[in-house]
Amino acid sequence: MVILKKADWDLYTKWDKKYHLRILSSNEEFKPICIDRVEGSYVFTEKGDKILDMLSGWICTNVGQRHFKVVEAIKKALENYGWVPENYVTPYLAELSKIIVEDLMGPDSWAGKARFLTSGSEAIEESIVIAKLYKRRPNIVSVQHSYHGHTMGAAGCVGIKKNRSSLASPVRDEVIDVPGYPPPGYFYIPAPFCYRCPIGHNYPDCKKGGELACVHASEEIIETIGPESISAMVQEVQIGGSTIVPPPEYIPQIYKLAKKFDMLFIDDEVMCGFGRTGKWFGYQHYDIKPDIVAAAKGIVSAQLPVAAVIVGKNISDFFDEYRWQHYATFGGHPLCLAAAVANLKVMVEEKILENVEKMGKYLGEKLRGVEERHRSVGYVNGMGLFWGVELVRNKRTREPFIKSDRFARYTGDISNYPVNIIQSKCLEKGVLYSGFVPNTLRIAPPLNTNEEDLDTAIEALEYGLNFVDDKCDRL
Repeated sequence: MVILKKADWDLYTKWDKKYHLRILSSNEEFKPICIDRVEGSYVFTEKGDKILDMLSGWICTNVGQRHFKVVEAIKKALENYGWVPENYVTPYLAELSKIIVEDLMGPDSWAGKARFLTSGSEAIEESIVIAKLYKRRPNIVSVQHSYHGHTMGAAGCVGIKKNRSSLASPVRDEVIDVPGYPPPGYFYIPAPFCYRCPIGHNYPDCKKGGELACVHASEEIIETIGPESISAMVQEVQIGGSTIVPPPEYIPQIYKLAKKFDMLFIDDEVMCGFGRTGKWFGYQHYDIKPDIVAAAKGIVSAQLPVAAVIVGKNISDFFDEYRWQHYATFGGHPLCLAAAVANLKVMVEEKILENVEKMGKYLGEKLRGVEERHRSVGYVNGMGLFWGVELVRNKRTREPFIKSDRFARYTGDISNYPVNIIQSKCLEKGVLYSGFVPNTLRIAPPLNTNEEDLDTAIEALEYGLNFVDDKCDRL
């Protein structure tokens, strides 16, 4: 073992390259960015560069990095706790359950009980297990272009093929998919992507008797599968991590469809939950009552690993009658839940939801101005502080730069992907942006952001877009 007295970044990058099993890039093409520390909305490199993070980590640091009250709560919990299994009572497990089920969802809400895990993927996995035990049916329906996680069942719900843990070669057109991944029993309904409709319609002309064409097509698919075989429908309020914001009719109509066929409605709030859209949970924008909510990330501003599964009273009453033979070593970890309790109290005390409403409007206005000024911006859409920017070669035809779009294989040279161009150029200005698919930026700053940071971010974005504009068709 080598004991270092101070940070030796050359040695750290050497070890990283030699011993760390990498994601998102091959080992050969990896270009290290060394993070020395984090604070609030910023990350700081070992060179002293200060980078404004416009993705809140991976849409998770809702009150910023290392909020002092969350840090103090973790320190205080360490005075009494290390690890305690979840079948024992701790103050943090009890209080977090109460805060979510009663305070955030209301004393007369649909919610019954909550269980705590460690990641969004695990929360989706758990939700599927619960749904199948409760309904005793084998199949699950989710949405094309959606994202729900990387574990076996969660990946089964993922409607973007490349996000199911595939390997993509940087030097040739080769993709290696995980054999048998996803498992049988997962089916996909059309995405409510009105800007580029996957079933060839135009909104709002697509409505027949008020019903959206994608909802009608979804019903046809469900009838073909056999609704009596489907335990649940898995949905995001903003599809694919805000790359698709559905029309206002979609969530109520698809929820009604699930209820028509007696399927459970699993609401994936891993990204949208805990204030991201301006309400505690995205579903609260609509008059619906999900059967199960899967959440993570913002519940603890990602300061420690916490995820939650919240089930309706009918489901919790059912499970209360049995001994559930189920275990998670780190489920309900007291140190993690102490951080989550503190995080949610910070959100209430600092009126974070009010800030999301105010700054969401401000960001939306700024982005619509960007849309007007730049040839490469086809449209922007979002809720609260969760926005997507669709990048196009031609505004009139809506042609994307990368024609495969959400079916891109991510092989070969991907430096020409517009989101990668913008990320590279914006980093020159000290602002971090990122995408999820080749032609779509996701913008999700911390929920306690301010006008000054947003102005800085927009200025950098416009700088990056200038380089993409140059690649557009001249109209």
